[in-house]
Amino acid sequence: MEPLDVRNLVIYKTPRHGQAEIVGIREFHVAKALLEGHQEELSQLLLSQWGMVHLFDLCLRFGHADTALALARHGVPGCVLEDHHNLGPFCRDPSVRQGYGPRICRCQSGDTCGYCCWVFPVEQGIWMEDWDVDLGRAVGAAREAAATPLTCATLDISSRDMEVPFQPKTMARLLDVAILTGNRKAAMNLSKKCQLWPLRRWVMDWDFDECWEAARTALWAGADFQDLIVKYFSENVPFQQGCFLRSELEDWEEICHFLPRCHRLWSPRNHHNALGNIFFDHSHRPGDTLKLSLGRIRAAQDAGVDVRFFFVEVFWRDEDDWPAFVTLLDVAIWCGQPDWAEACVDGGIELKEGDDGALDWHKGILGGRSWARKKPIIASGRHGGEIHVVPSKAKIAAAAATRAWLKRLRKNTGIVLYQMFKRRLLVVQKILSFTTPRIVDQLDLWAHVGDWMATSCGPSRRMASRPGG
Repeated sequence: MEPLDVRNLVIYKTPRHGQAEIVGIREFHVAKALLEGHQEELSQLLLSQWGMVHLFDLCLRFGHADTALALARHGVPGCVLEDHHNLGPFCRDPSVRQGYGPRICRCQSGDTCGYCCWVFPVEQGIWMEDWDVDLGRAVGAAREAAATPLTCATLDISSRDMEVPFQPKTMARLLDVAILTGNRKAAMNLSKKCQLWPLRRWVMDWDFDECWEAARTALWAGADFQDLIVKYFSENVPFQQGCFLRSELEDWEEICHFLPRCHRLWSPRNHHNALGNIFFDHSHRPGDTLKLSLGRIRAAQDAGVDVRFFFVEVFWRDEDDWPAFVTLLDVAIWCGQPDWAEACVDGGIELKEGDDGALDWHKGILGGRSWARKKPIIASGRHGGEIHVVPSKAKIAAAAATRAWLKRLRKNTGIVLYQMFKRRLLVVQKILSFTTPRIVDQLDLWAHVGDWMATSCGPSRRMASRPGG
C-alpha cells in the first residue's frame, strides 16, 4: 500500500502573502483513502488558516457531514464531535425567555412548581441554551437543528447503534434534539451513553401534539414526569393521566410501563366536559359512523382514569335542542356496541339522567321512531363526528348493558337483589319500560336478560320486576 500524503485530500488556495489557505475537500480522494485502509494517515493534522486542524473538522467546516461521519465510522483516530461543532440552532427569541406567564406557572431561575419540572436529575445534567423558553418553541428549534446535515446524519448514526465519539456537552445537546423531535431510537441509544442529561423547563401544552410526542420520547430516555401537573382549562390533570388521554392507544401501551401504577383514579371536576371523545376509535375514515375503542376503556383503569365522569357533548343534527353531555354508556348504546356497553357497566358508568333530554333520545331510538333513523347524533369536539344510530343494534347494546348490571349486582351485593334492582337500577328499568310491554316484547330484551333475572332474583322476582307483568 502506497503512503498517503494527507495534503492531497484538500484543496489549497495560495494567497499573495504566501500562507496556504484550505478552501475545500476532495471527497472522492478521502473515500478512496478510507477504502484502502489509510486510517492512521487520515488522522494527521493539516496546516490551515485556522491553525493545525483535523480532516474531520475540515469536513464539518465545509459542510461534508457524511464524509466526516464516514471517517468516524471507519475508526480514524481523532474524530470527535466537540462543543464547537454546530448541531443546529437553539431558540434565541428573547420574547419567549420570560417564563410562562400567570396562566400556567410563574417560575423563574431554578424554581419549579406543580406545572413545571426538569425531568432529569439537575446534579447530573447541563442546561441547554434555551432551557427557559416555551416548550413548543424549543421543539421548533430542535426540528430546525435536526434538519441540518451534521445533526441529521449524527441522529441517523445514533438511531442505528453506530458509534461516534462525543464530548459530553455535545452528546447532551444531541439527546435533547432527539427527544424534542420524537426520535425514539436515537434518544434511547444516546441515553445509555450520555454523561450529562439535557436540562430544560418542561411545561406541557395540552393541545400541542409535538409536546406530548417529545414527552413520550423522553420517557424512553429515562425522564421522570411523576409529579408534573398539566393544565386543561380549569382541570389539573396529573401527567400520567394526561399522557393517556393525549396519546393514541398504541403509543400509550408502549410507554405505560415507564410510569408508576396508579392507586387512585383521577376524574375531572367539571362534568360538562368532552373528555369522553378520546374513547372514540380514531381510525375511522371520513363519512364512517363513530365507534368506541374497546381497548382504550380496558386500559383506562390501569392509567388511573375514572371513566364514570368522562362525558361526550352531543346534539341532533338539524334540531334546535341544546347539546347534552352524555356518558359513555349512552354513546355505546347509540353506537350499537354491546361489548362496549358491558365494559361501561363494569367501569361503573350509568346512563345520563337529567333535564337535557338524553333519556328521551333513548326512548326515540329504542322505540324505533322515524326521526331517530334519519338524523345522526353529532359528537362535537376534537375527535367528533357522526353517530348513525341503527335501532336494532342499539337494542342489543341496551340488553347487553342490562345483563351486565344484573351480573354485577349478583356478584357484589349480599342484600335482597330485588330491592337493589329497584333502588340502584332505575335507569335500566326506564330502558325496559319505555313503552310498557311493547319495549320489552318488540325489542326482545327479555330474550337477553330473562335468564339472568331468573338466576339472580328467582322466578317470582323476575315476574314482579317485569314491567306490565
